[in-house]
Amino acid sequence: MRDDRVLTKTKELVVVFFSLTLITAITTVATAYVDIIATYSDAAHTQPETTFGDGDTVYVTVTDNYTTGDTKTISVTNDDLGNSISVSVTEGATTYVYEGSFIIHSGADEAGKLHMEHGQTATISADLDGEDDGGAKQITADYGIIPLTDMIWIYSDSSRTVEETVFGDGDTVYLRITDTQTKGGTKAITVENNTIGNTISVNVTDSNQDSFYLGSFIIHSEANDDVNDKLTMFNGQTATITADLANDGLAGTAQITADYAPTASITCDPSPITENTEVAVTLEASEDLIQVPTPLTITFSDDSILDITLTGIVPGSTFTGSFTVTDEVPDGLATFSLGAGALVDLNGNTGNKITSGETILIDRVHPPAPSTLTAMATQDDNIKLTWTAPTEADINQYNIYRGTSSGWYTEHIGTVTTSGQSSYEWLDSNVVPETTYYYVVRAQDAVGNESESSPEASAAVTTQLLSLGFQRPPVVRLGRPIKVILKVREPASVRIRIFNLHGGIVYDWNGYISSGQEEEWTWDGVNMYGQEVNNGVYIWKIEAQADDGTSNSSTQILGVAR
Repeated sequence: MRDDRVLTKTKELVVVFFSLTLITAITTVATAYVDIIATYSDAAHTQPETTFGDGDTVYVTVTDNYTTGDTKTISVTNDDLGNSISVSVTEGATTYVYEGSFIIHSGADEAGKLHMEHGQTATISADLDGEDDGGAKQITADYGIIPLTDMIWIYSDSSRTVEETVFGDGDTVYLRITDTQTKGGTKAITVENNTIGNTISVNVTDSNQDSFYLGSFIIHSEANDDVNDKLTMFNGQTATITADLANDGLAGTAQITADYAPTASITCDPSPITENTEVAVTLEASEDLIQVPTPLTITFSDDSILDITLTGIVPGSTFTGSFTVTDEVPDGLATFSLGAGALVDLNGNTGNKITSGETILIDRVHPPAPSTLTAMATQDDNIKLTWTAPTEADINQYNIYRGTSSGWYTEHIGTVTTSGQSSYEWLDSNVVPETTYYYVVRAQDAVGNESESSPEASAAVTTQLLSLGFQRPPVVRLGRPIKVILKVREPASVRIRIFNLHGGIVYDWNGYISSGQEEEWTWDGVNMYGQEVNNGVYIWKIEAQADDGTSNSSTQILGVAR
């Protein structure tokens, strides 16, 4: 019996030893197949690294000490945003070891490039043999960015050009927020009423423009907050906007104020005021008022004051009045104002703010006229006008007028906007040949005041040899000579003679002008010997003769009046 028991025990030990050996073998085999992932900063795989900068290449090796051959695919997933890419790995020089690489950057995902923002992590996953015994490795994006407190800008318009911190009942508050580093997706910020403590959450979305997030919400006096980004605030209360886009504890804040006081806008007819006249005034309130907001006071540029009596129906929002501009009223900017509490709405809120039309310009001063004007037919059968700009700075444009009789200008044919030049030109291309046109130019200021006419100038497009352009009137005055522009259709000899009324020659000039050339000739009222001639009337005769014998002439009456 003793031998049997020893034999049985021996058999049991063999079974136990065999079982332990089998379990150990199984465990050893399972461990060998788990994928092992390593990351490096260099292609030679000599510098292990798990933290990478914007645009860096992540070099990867993967092995399960079993799989060999063929190209395999691993995945890389952004742990924060969930975006992922696939990366191909190929067995390298060492058996069982697969190699590959990819890039992390702050741009969008693309082949071989994973989008990551500063501070985010990503997980590399590999299962080379497909037996669900893969491995994982985590990397971190470190772009060297110093976290900054969120900055908040507040606007009253959707285009975000007018910054504002005070808003009325029902107004939309437009936001622009950045921490200079966070990008992508939608973030949530909070707005809290500082007086009664109610809070709403507002979504802001990446605008894809320099890391700015945009959003908006409404403040109103209704009793309850609204899930659609409406915060309950009452007149005079403040609210704090808090933003922490990166959720890094560096939140930024900004404050707004609810001002539900009624306001007014003013319109005047005419506006601006360019002459003595009666001016109609309309006041439009932002909401119905329970009393007429009178008087409306206007303060002129010399600090004189005039009260304007308004009339209208209450409750109501439109009220009218008038005032008269006379010679006693000075030019300049006039300002409207209302007394404290002049605007009273149906809820008893009071105010006196004028939001638009608070000022009106009175400008009855007309700019000076251009001092000179010349007209000349061009080679291509147009008429070119040239004039000298006045020194007056308040000129917005020049208006050009034309007629077919001297002193009678029936057409407004063009406008030239000022550009700071000392002289201007304009081309009249709508002309009938052999018709003489008479021109004047008038300066106009920014409010529409127009100057007197410039001196008249005339010209005609002609088929004749000689074309002339005169400054009108053709009178020599002290310091201002007569000027004529000569032009010929082909090369010609030109002679200019000036006679007194007795037929005596006062001045004689000869010259030669090339085809298409403009020759400017002036006479300052002196004779051929440089002596001043007497005041009076003179006759100016201009003759041209081409090389082929073609000729024509022109006679003009001149004056000298110093």
